[in-house]
Amino acid sequence: MRKEKGKKSSLFRLMIFMIAALVLMTQAAWAENPNRGVCGDGVEWTFDSAEGTLTIKKAAAASEGNVRMYDWDVNQYGRQYIGESGRYETIDEAISENRLPGYAVYADEIKKVVIESGVEYVGAYVFYNNDIAGGIGYAIESVIFSDDVTEIGEGAFWDCAKISELALPKNIKKINSFAFVACSGIEEVIFPNSLEYIGEEAFGDMGLKKVVIPESVTYLGTYAFSGNRNLTDVEIKANIEEIQPYSFQKCGAFTRFIISESVKKIGTAAFAYCGNVEDPDAEIANITLPSGLKEIGDQAFERTTVKELNLPEGLEKIGTMAFLGCNKLEEIAIPSTVTSVGKRAFEECTGLKRVSIPEGLAIDKDGVFAGCSASLEIVVKPGGGSGGGNQGEGGSGGNDSGGNTGNTVKNVNTLNISAKTAKVKFAKLKKKSQKLAITKVVKFNDKGQGAHTYAKTKGNKKIKINKKTGKITIKKGLKKGTYKIKVKVTAAGDEKYDSADKTLTIKIKIR
Repeated sequence: MRKEKGKKSSLFRLMIFMIAALVLMTQAAWAENPNRGVCGDGVEWTFDSAEGTLTIKKAAAASEGNVRMYDWDVNQYGRQYIGESGRYETIDEAISENRLPGYAVYADEIKKVVIESGVEYVGAYVFYNNDIAGGIGYAIESVIFSDDVTEIGEGAFWDCAKISELALPKNIKKINSFAFVACSGIEEVIFPNSLEYIGEEAFGDMGLKKVVIPESVTYLGTYAFSGNRNLTDVEIKANIEEIQPYSFQKCGAFTRFIISESVKKIGTAAFAYCGNVEDPDAEIANITLPSGLKEIGDQAFERTTVKELNLPEGLEKIGTMAFLGCNKLEEIAIPSTVTSVGKRAFEECTGLKRVSIPEGLAIDKDGVFAGCSASLEIVVKPGGGSGGGNQGEGGSGGNDSGGNTGNTVKNVNTLNISAKTAKVKFAKLKKKSQKLAITKVVKFNDKGQGAHTYAKTKGNKKIKINKKTGKITIKKGLKKGTYKIKVKVTAAGDEKYDSADKTLTIKIKIR
């Protein structure tokens, strides 16, 4: 019995010795090979100097489940680091004190970063680039993420300007603040439907040209895409209620911008100073606002080169300087639901030709439209506005015609029409062209004021409309079917009433 116990004891001591020896050998190997190290609990890094590839992977000895990289500090200055003592340390000293990742010493040699499976979190400031005065200058050109990555930490790839392509992992949920800020070489990012959170300035000052934010996103931080001067195509599908302040400030001359119907508020300076820097005359064609929008914040569109903007019914508040300096804007209709217009809201909109405001809305025309053209036409629409809104400093409000000196204030035209469906017999059309009076396709609930003119804006080429009489001609040879055409009806107005127009979609059935 004693002999058996002695054997077990000897075996146990041998195992302890072998484990200790293995640990010492491993430590020695790591010491002899500086191209590898630890950058998280259960996370290792290796650097292939020949290929310039840094690989981040789960350690073989790590526990079950995915692992996370460490977060690092960001107090680099030049090639030095401010330590706890307050003195400047070299990068090597910071690494030895575990205040910088070991691979930082190879920063200017790293061309490619590969995050392998098993790593779920890319740490904060892990590749923060401070190439000032010979500082830590990562030369990273590409990053490959495994689909196990669900979160990218704050400032992770800050100013890695040489990265030219970015494919986000398909299971990513959270991209924290400043994650890719100033990665100016990246022109396109495809956001997967797993994404929920985009932090403050996460994609600011990049080279992005197109952005589609998926419905899965529930938070979009301030400055999220600001400074993307080449960004011209944006679609926000995100399930958010506010476009946060400065989110798209200083972006490009949008050719398409669609905002989710869930959005109720556009925050301070969200689209301020958007336009083409190299071509100041480039116009933003249109920004489609959501129908449920309630508030446009202060300076929201300040000095943006938008030409057309349809404010939806239901809008309640227009902030201070909301459209200041939008000199490409030609016409604006303030909805009847608006109760507050901030000071200087349309100041210096020098291209503005016509504004319609609801009757009863308290507004200081001289202050709100200061610096606009003297020929600006302000039309008062009857039956709107509560009169309780912001009048601007020193303004008396009201809906009189006092406004800007030289402005003409007219009543709104009462034109009220709707579309009708017309029927044409195919047997007759086979023999000769058929004609329809305008009253066959348009119902005039109120003809409004002034002479009418008509124009077909869309539809089959074999269907014509007379500009003056509105008579529709359906050319011989058109086949059976239902045809839709768009017709713009204009009432010219007179000395008391403004002109008005409405575009109808008219159906013509050939049977």
